[in-house]
Amino acid sequence: MNSVYFLTYNIDGGDGKDVWPWTSPDIRDRFDVSRLAQWEIVFSHMTRLGLMLHVVTQETENDRRLGGSPGLNNVRKLYLRELIARFAHHPALIWNLGEENNTPDEDRRAIAAWIRELDPYDHPIGVHTYLNAARRFYDGILGDPRFEVSSIQSDMAFYHEEAAALRRRSAEAGRRWAIFHDEQSPADMGVLPDSEDPDHDIPRIEALWGNLMGGGSGVEWYFGYRFPHMDLNCEDWRSRDRMWDQTRIALEFFHRHLPFWEMEPVYPPFRVAEGSPVRVFAKIGEVYALHFPRGGSVQIALPEGEYTVHWFNPRTGGALLEGEVRELRGGRSRQWLGLPPTDRSRDWVALVRRKR
Repeated sequence: MNSVYFLTYNIDGGDGKDVWPWTSPDIRDRFDVSRLAQWEIVFSHMTRLGLMLHVVTQETENDRRLGGSPGLNNVRKLYLRELIARFAHHPALIWNLGEENNTPDEDRRAIAAWIRELDPYDHPIGVHTYLNAARRFYDGILGDPRFEVSSIQSDMAFYHEEAAALRRRSAEAGRRWAIFHDEQSPADMGVLPDSEDPDHDIPRIEALWGNLMGGGSGVEWYFGYRFPHMDLNCEDWRSRDRMWDQTRIALEFFHRHLPFWEMEPVYPPFRVAEGSPVRVFAKIGEVYALHFPRGGSVQIALPEGEYTVHWFNPRTGGALLEGEVRELRGGRSRQWLGLPPTDRSRDWVALVRRKR
C-alpha cells in the first residue's frame, strides 16, 4: 500500500460529519492551528513511510456549502490556500476537488487554476466521479492543462474498459492522464475483510488487474459499510492484509518483467481466433502480457521472430513458470499459446517475450 485517500471537510451533510479544519463546525474563516498541526504529524508519518496523500477536499453533500456556491468564492479560496500553505510540501500528494463531485466544469477549471497558481510543487489535480459515470464525467475537462488524474467510482467489472478508454481519450485530448480507480461498488461491500473474503478474487481480477492491464496507474481500496473496519471507522489495516499482498504481487510483476512505460493496452481486447476471454498489455513485437480472468488460453498471431512463453500466478506471485507451450514463432498463422501449468480454470498471466 503506497497511498491513502481521505477527506479534510465532511460536515454540512457529509457521511462521517467528523472532519473540519476550522475552530468549530460552523466557522469558515478561522482555522484551528492545533488541529492542523496534528494533521501534519499524521501526514509527515505517511511521507516517511512512502505513502501518498490523496487529499479529497469536500464531499458531494457539501460542495455547494463552502461559501454558499460551488465556485471559486472567497471562503473556498481561503480554505484551499490554507491546505496548500500547510501541506503542499509533502512530495507525494494529489489534490482532489471533491467526492462524487457535481460542480460545473467551468467552476472545476477555475478551482483547479487557483490550486495550480498557489501550489509551488504542481501536484496532480483530479476530481471524483459518480458511480459508473467515468466515461462521460470528464468530457468537459479532458485536455485542460490543470488536470492530470482520474478518481473513479464504479463497478469493478468496468475497471479495465474505463482505464483503457480514458487513457486513450485523454491522450487524444492532448494531455494523457494517470487513470486511478479508488472506490469499489457496491458501497456496503467494496473490499471485504479477509475473514469474509480471504481470496479476494473479484477485486484482484476485475479491479486491480483490470486497471493495470488497461494501462491504468493503480487502485485505492474502499471498505464497505456493512463490515467491520469500514471506510468511516477503520482502525486496523490488517483486516485486508491478504489484499495488500495481492496488490504487491501485481506491482512486482509489472516492475520486474514489463517495460510498462512503453506498453499500451490492446483494446478492444487482443484479436484471437478462438479461446478464453483475455486482456492484453503490449509493446508490439517485443513483449506481451496476457491476463486470463477465468483461465484457459487462446490462439494468437505474432510479428516475425522467436518468442518465449512463461506464466505468472497473480494469486500467489513467485517465479515465472513454464506451461504447455514454451516457445512460439511469429510471422505465421495463429498459434496455440498453450495452457498454464496448474489450476487452469483460475486467473493467470501469460508473458510472451521476443528472444534476444
